Amino acid sequence: IQWEQWVGIRGAAVLGGILFALAGILFFKHAFDRGWITPAMRIALGATVGLVSLAASELFRRRDYRFAPAATAGAGLVVLYATIWASFRLYEFTSALAALPLMALVTALSAFVAVRFQSQLVAILGLVGGFAAPLLLSIQADHPIGLFGYVLLLDLGLLGLGLRMRWPSLGLF
Repeated sequence: IQWEQWVGIRGAAVLGGILFALAGILFFKHAFDRGWITPAMRIALGATVGLVSLAASELFRRRDYRFAPAATAGAGLVVLYATIWASFRLYEFTSALAALPLMALVTALSAFVAVRFQSQLVAILGLVGGFAAPLLLSIQADHPIGLFGYVLLLDLGLLGLGLRMRWPSLGLF
């Protein structure tokens, strides 16, 4: 293991992505506490920050940065997950029938980004976000066919991603 490269480059990029995602989430909380922006503006801003992060990650990839694209994209994906959750759970702008497909879309987007940037960490982020979606959006009704169908599609998609990218450890999660 080349510790200097991992800690100095990859570690800094991963830490930067985590801190950026945390800053986005904390900014929403701070804005909520202070009443600076309306709930609709918060959701629009969250979606914008998430999409701009994904666009910035593509710019970083074109400039041949090695780890910054995946870290920036991962932060943007976390912000998109949080925005969809807040739109459903906190502000009730979307229903569970709309929020779950949106989270599934973010999960599919994370798989696309993982392939594009060849980042197993982004794939794991999508795996965690995909499996967390039904828990985060849970309602007090039983829909076992929908839930298990969703989990089956998620499993098949992520196992296919692991086979395509030759990441056998992705199936262990």
